[in-house]
Amino acid sequence: MTHIGGFFELEPLVQRGEQQGCSKMHADALALSTGRAALRVMLDRLQATCVYLPHYTCDAAFAPMREDNIEVRFYAIDRSFLPTSDIQLSRGEYLLYTNFFGLCDTAVTRLTRMYGDRLLVDDTHGFFCGRRTGAWSFTSARKYFGVPDGAFLYAPIGKHVFTDEIPGPFPHFSTAHLELRRDGQQERAFAAFQAYEASLDCRVFSMSDYTAARFAHIDFEDAARKRRQNFLQLHDSLGATNQLPWDLEDEVPFCYPYLPPTPIDRKRYYEACIYPPTLWPDVCQRSAPEWEQELTSHMLALPIDHRYGAKEMQRIVELTLSPRA
Repeated sequence: MTHIGGFFELEPLVQRGEQQGCSKMHADALALSTGRAALRVMLDRLQATCVYLPHYTCDAAFAPMREDNIEVRFYAIDRSFLPTSDIQLSRGEYLLYTNFFGLCDTAVTRLTRMYGDRLLVDDTHGFFCGRRTGAWSFTSARKYFGVPDGAFLYAPIGKHVFTDEIPGPFPHFSTAHLELRRDGQQERAFAAFQAYEASLDCRVFSMSDYTAARFAHIDFEDAARKRRQNFLQLHDSLGATNQLPWDLEDEVPFCYPYLPPTPIDRKRYYEACIYPPTLWPDVCQRSAPEWEQELTSHMLALPIDHRYGAKEMQRIVELTLSPRA
């Protein structure tokens, strides 16, 4: 049975002569090794002393703050994924906002009007967003493609990130998990993936030459088109029961976030070789508000990436809507 979701296998490359969709994605960004490295560079350049973070985020988002002794204050979000309170920023303070599921561009625009370049946008779920008009932002390649590293940092329009002190290409990357999954060795691949993820930290490097070379042979336009098609197919079938009322505009989404009327045991999906990730288990361990805990416990981040098409989406729909014991 085809496995749907989970981490990527080594990204298949578009061959020479077929590269009309291989645009120079993020050519005007600072290409770094990881999202954590991008965030660390950003915070260092801004000389941040305090960052407001959403409760609903992963531990990796505030690892750079821990290492550099930057104060972290958490804030709650409402059902529109906006902060529940009007946060007033003092000198040296910044607000980090997550572009949840790549579907919160409207919220980012609203917050940019409020905070300008004091807003830091975590676009790791929004790979195709590019430079923001007034805010700092960064994204991650590993969440969207089968590459071992890669992150892109943007300063607001009219500003730039000084690159004179950025070390050389990332030397510690591994492709073992990507190759093992490509070869169908799922258990070994998952063990290698976990080990590699645990090895990544906040050290700053440029993106590896390996990933940079592969990026020249990825059809980004096709990947974006497939994600949108898959999202819309799931929404056509599941939208009526989804407690999150999405309205896809120009975004290229990370997943199809489905909050069912009653919880669905994730084991049903795993047993069918479908792997929606839990976003994020650590949220429930740090006394997050009830809404954020509900999202972590019950929302299903259904996979829609470019590896799949209508057949795989139909499998997800049938399993989601099938009667439960």
